[in-house]
Amino acid sequence: MNQSGMGNWSVSFGGGDLSFGTPTPVPADEALLAASGRAVPVGEHQYLWFDDQGNPPAPVGPDEALLLGQSPTFLRLDDHVAQLARQLGAPANAIQPLLAGLLQRGLLRSIRSLLPTRQARVPDAPAPVQIIRTCRRPAGLGRLLDSLLREQQTHGLTGPLYVIDDSGDPNAEAQTREALARFAAASGRPTGLLDGTTRERLLAPWRAGLDAGHQSCFDQLLSPERAPAAVPGRAFNWALLLGAGGTLSILDDDFSCP
Repeated sequence: MNQSGMGNWSVSFGGGDLSFGTPTPVPADEALLAASGRAVPVGEHQYLWFDDQGNPPAPVGPDEALLLGQSPTFLRLDDHVAQLARQLGAPANAIQPLLAGLLQRGLLRSIRSLLPTRQARVPDAPAPVQIIRTCRRPAGLGRLLDSLLREQQTHGLTGPLYVIDDSGDPNAEAQTREALARFAAASGRPTGLLDGTTRERLLAPWRAGLDAGHQSCFDQLLSPERAPAAVPGRAFNWALLLGAGGTLSILDDDFSCP
């Protein structure tokens, strides 16, 4: 097998035409090659070998750099020695210790060392935090919560669910609270309602101790009461805070799961 400088692999066999026979299998621990890379001179008779895998550069001598550049095919160590002796016209007993040293330093590597190892199981992602943005649409919110309950029964959703109510109307907020309470009782999931009053209460400790300029910045981003105009983007900002550090799903009250 040859490795190109682009990191792609192609298969080749020293016999050329495969009709001459099947190559003898080589054990994975004995089939060696030099990882693709380049030698950069850094002084008289001294080079640094940079491999294409991004490993730290390794200091090598000129003979070692030459051998690394001439060993791109998987072969046994003795076969590498014999092939290099033929190619370079050098004595095998001079090449063998150099290759052995490169092998010991990990610059000549076996197939087995390049194979991926069994990885530990990646832990499952945490259940997503679900956020619903609602504003004076209790019927739509009810339909969405009912569809989420069916979805939970099918897919086993267990993460918390928060409703951010932008209505600013006590009657609408009461309807939202009632619908959310029914959902919590049926689903067993943690739930929470962030109406305007709740958000102002949560925001108060963040604002404390800030100068007027920074308080105004917080109000623009998060306050449903003191901001100059009501915009849905502030509910979105609260949703991002509630889902920080985990996975997040944001739904509007006109949405319904299939």
